[in-house]
Amino acid sequence: MATPGIRYVSTLSVNFFNLPENKIKRHAHCAKFPCLPRRFQVFQLEISRVNGYVDKLSHFLDSGAQAALSTAIRLYKYNRFFLRGLEMVKTLAATDNSPAQLLIRLALGVVIFPHGAQKVLGWFGGPGYGATVTTFSALGFPFWAIILLMVSEVFGSLLLVLGLFTRVWALAIGVAIAICLKMNHLQHGFFMNWFGQQQGEGYEYHLLVLGIALALVVRGGGMLSLDRMLARDKRRGGLVF
Repeated sequence: MATPGIRYVSTLSVNFFNLPENKIKRHAHCAKFPCLPRRFQVFQLEISRVNGYVDKLSHFLDSGAQAALSTAIRLYKYNRFFLRGLEMVKTLAATDNSPAQLLIRLALGVVIFPHGAQKVLGWFGGPGYGATVTTFSALGFPFWAIILLMVSEVFGSLLLVLGLFTRVWALAIGVAIAICLKMNHLQHGFFMNWFGQQQGEGYEYHLLVLGIALALVVRGGGMLSLDRMLARDKRRGGLVF
């Protein structure tokens, strides 16, 4: 005959994985985890309640049941962080099906990539990696900031075209453009040096880039973006992590 502890753990397993579908649907808080099967959602939510009963049960649980229960609780703790991470990614990637977001995303990626290629690869008459690091270091930028700039302008612009983590790269490019505006262009006024009569270029171009970047941060990548695929609910035909 099974001990009380074994019977209790067995009952938990039956309750977690064999709930009727109509009963599972009554757990409204399962909507918090749309990327997981409903039965596993209930397990994730119900196992947390077991944690409070461990001390009370320890006096009659045998060693095998205690080990099984401890393992379940450890799994819950690990999966809790995993689920939170998935929810953060889905929130970050959330976007609509706007063609306008597609157009400005492509425009920003296509315009920024050549600047990054100049800095990193020496393309389009650029200085290349070594000279870029030397120049920016002389301006007082730390090495990690220079690397972030290069990554944002090269890989970030390419991922903007694909629409993957659009908000992250749009924010990074926007910050870089804002710093450039403040340091090098604000003093030359609004207009670019169209007629060669100014000592430097104005900041009208930078305002355009900032506006595009902010629009992407607010609404995401839009139509034909990988973000849209990642953020879809499984039950609506989207991809699942």
